[in-house]
Amino acid sequence: MENTKKPKKEDHSWAAYGFEDGEFKLKNGNRQIVTIENSNLKIEEYDKNNKLIRKVEGNLTDDGAVLNTQIFNKNNEVIQQINTQFEELKTGNKSAAKVSRSIQWFDGDKLKRTMEDSMLLNSRYNVQDAVILYGIQKITDDFEELVAKQTQDSHRTEYKAAIVEYNNGKKSKEIHMKQKGDFVNQTNRAFVKNDGMDGKTTKELRQSSSLKIDTVNYDLDGKILRQAHWDESFSDSTAPTGGILKQGMTVSWYNDGELVKKERSSAKVEESESSKLPKRPKLLEVLGISKEVYTQGNTPKSASQIMADPLLDSSARASFFVDNIKNHASKGDYKTASMVEHDNVEDRPYDMEWSNTTYKDGKIVAKQEDTEKARKNPLKHGMEFWTGRGLTEADVPATIKSSSHNDTSYKNGRENNSATIEVRESANTNHHGPDSITTSVHGTQKKNFQTTKINKIIDGRIEAADTDLHAASKRIPCST
Repeated sequence: MENTKKPKKEDHSWAAYGFEDGEFKLKNGNRQIVTIENSNLKIEEYDKNNKLIRKVEGNLTDDGAVLNTQIFNKNNEVIQQINTQFEELKTGNKSAAKVSRSIQWFDGDKLKRTMEDSMLLNSRYNVQDAVILYGIQKITDDFEELVAKQTQDSHRTEYKAAIVEYNNGKKSKEIHMKQKGDFVNQTNRAFVKNDGMDGKTTKELRQSSSLKIDTVNYDLDGKILRQAHWDESFSDSTAPTGGILKQGMTVSWYNDGELVKKERSSAKVEESESSKLPKRPKLLEVLGISKEVYTQGNTPKSASQIMADPLLDSSARASFFVDNIKNHASKGDYKTASMVEHDNVEDRPYDMEWSNTTYKDGKIVAKQEDTEKARKNPLKHGMEFWTGRGLTEADVPATIKSSSHNDTSYKNGRENNSATIEVRESANTNHHGPDSITTSVHGTQKKNFQTTKINKIIDGRIEAADTDLHAASKRIPCST
């Protein structure tokens, strides 16, 4: 039944954003003075030497707040300026809020860098989901009645950023970033343990997220030096298998505005029973809030309440919304290809591709390509046991692997010489004896208008036939 009750208007004061009038000593030893007059806010922060290092001026709007932050160096010069706009877009059971920022960095009177970014949050607390979690009990379609219980929380985040760096007044670099996420959490807002969950805790049930980063570097004449695109999609849940991680990257290099090299790569990894996917930022990391803040109170928080709590921090720290990415990158979580390069997991399906193409005077000169794949072995999954067989299920490899390598040279833009090798494992069924794995090798070389082919089959796995099996995963870069 559709909810016809009008959502209550949320508290619209500086207190709702966590600001309090007065003088305070911060954990870092600095002194902070907060002055609130009606809808106006002023914050001054002084260091231990009583020098002003940060000043914030804000005012409340009809649907949110605006904050202007200035950060000073020891010479009392503005080195960073941040304009933040907070908007409450929707209230009630399906709520939305947005934080938009415009940031500038300065070196003296010169502009060093600019950033325009925004974080949009949509939050939903589905009563039908709650009924399933609570069991059979009477629940009305009212947001306020989801109290002191476990709730299933659905959140959608979308972060966008555009960064421009300058060198002596000229644009030297551009970065465009987009991070999106769909999160479903189970939360126990009661103080006591409930259905196996400790009080005031939340856990992720499933996540579907994506990240895209585009980078362009320029020379002193404003021509493109390097252009890179990196993207990934991630999907996982609490189920033991089924998670999928995909990544792709394209990097192009230029000389005096002319393309000289292009590198492409892609990586796909599936979750297996013995190998989980690398971790990705969870909801609280993406929004920069703590578990205590998220589970505070008896009712689920609206999007504006969630984003209002860290507003002072997000309005004063440029890296606030990208710290979650930096933290996971520093732990190597985005190095998907390295999982395969150093692979000792037999049941994980994967797909790696890499290519490098060079150009001269606008024409292709050479191209190198490597691939490696692992597919689920049909003999391992749904295997039958016939009388007289000598191979047990444990002996059958969980995946069947393949690889390929290609080197091609060109003359006047046309293919000149090439060498290609394809290596592939095969699982062979034997109803009267043990199953077996064989590896086929197919090679073709074209040189001086002559073609040579090699075809052979060897007993055993691919490692015996391809000494450069992990060439693709070794060459896939980890970042832009």
